[in-house]
Amino acid sequence: MQSVTRSTDAVHGATVTSSFASIPTRVSNWLSRRRDVSRAIRELSLHSDRELADLGVSRGDIVALANGRSRQD
Repeated sequence: MQSVTRSTDAVHGATVTSSFASIPTRVSNWLSRRRDVSRAIRELSLHSDRELADLGVSRGDIVALANGRSRQD
């Protein structure tokens, strides 16, 4: 019975260790995405209202679009 418990503990321990090991990668991916969103907002904000209208975008849509959402979302 103890061998089953040890095996289970080893499996759960590996899962926890794996979860913690992936934290730097997840943080890095999140930071990269935030930089991309900030860049898109900055670039779209530089356009005039007329240029945005030509693209079918209003100024109020910029943040949602930069985050990958449409007006309907």
